[in-house]
Amino acid sequence: MIPGRCCCGANGTIFTSRSIIQSGSTPITRPPALIHPLHIGARGRTTARNAQEGSAGAINKNCGSGVAARTDTTSANQLTRREHPQMAPTILFLALATAAPATELQTELWQVTPGAAAKRWAAPAQPVTNTRAVVLIPGLHFHPLRPVKAVKPELRHWQHPKSELVKALSKDFDVFAFAYSQTVSLDDVAQSPGLRTFVAELRKAGYTEIVLVGHSAGGIIGRQFADQNPDAGVTKVIAVASPFAGAELATLNVGYPKAQAPFVKSLTPEARKAAVGANTFNKEIEFACVVCKVKRLESDGVVNLRSQWPEELQKLGVPAVLATVSHTEAMDEAESTKTIHALATGKLARWSDEEVTNARKVLFGETVTRNSFLRRQAK
Repeated sequence: MIPGRCCCGANGTIFTSRSIIQSGSTPITRPPALIHPLHIGARGRTTARNAQEGSAGAINKNCGSGVAARTDTTSANQLTRREHPQMAPTILFLALATAAPATELQTELWQVTPGAAAKRWAAPAQPVTNTRAVVLIPGLHFHPLRPVKAVKPELRHWQHPKSELVKALSKDFDVFAFAYSQTVSLDDVAQSPGLRTFVAELRKAGYTEIVLVGHSAGGIIGRQFADQNPDAGVTKVIAVASPFAGAELATLNVGYPKAQAPFVKSLTPEARKAAVGANTFNKEIEFACVVCKVKRLESDGVVNLRSQWPEELQKLGVPAVLATVSHTEAMDEAESTKTIHALATGKLARWSDEEVTNARKVLFGETVTRNSFLRRQAK
């Protein structure tokens, strides 16, 4: 039995976070072998800098090694001083006021368990004894009053050893926490040298199972990393309340400092639509979505249900599990943490077209209401 709520399979099978029942030709077995999360690991801090030269229009890209790259050009201010000395102060002021500030991506990996306190990851001298690792990846965290905090990687409360989620996962896994500065787009985080290095070091240390569990934007980061790096060693990705099709709240230009604008804007529906590439995902990597919902809403209070399990993932047969919990409590509440643990330890097969259709009826109320399916399950 798997705690939680939701979806259904072929021939009337209902796949809920309460039960996973074999049905038809696509068996869905119970733990140990369910879904799995995002991964990331490594030692130290990796920095990649993107600098922009405002009026001069010189944009610097991250270099592949993660070392800061900068392009030096003659500034617009210098040219203006030569041609129109009297305009120089005004032009300089406008350039400084409108130019995008240089941003720095910092990433950190902490080992949360085993141990009583989280500590920065350092590759062990000897191979690990437990070969199963979970990496927890957070999403957006607003810093409206202290923008400087957005630059520094920080652990969320649910990434600490005493959280209910970590205590549940640590029974079967060594638990790690990935964090990153939130001053660039989430796509840049997924492609960061730091994340690649961390995962490579976990694999080198002897972890044969690397599960990435991402909340909100963290689920998108995990999915993109695993998709773009199929040989990195990630074996499973679990996305919790992730806005794969974007979130309308991200279109609002209030509530966050300018430093976080690139990250927030990468979560808009338009940005997510533009980021979706080929409709593929390595079938060797297990993948599932925990779809969160609050009563009387077709969302978790932040992200719409159809964004958490969008059509592109449905076409790939990616399973979905419904958890009755809000977006902000998804990594804390007892039901959802048990569901995440069950998915991390279990095995999950891709769904057939019929199973996806049945799940759509449960999640989105298409043709048959959710209550009808739940009543059928109870019989």
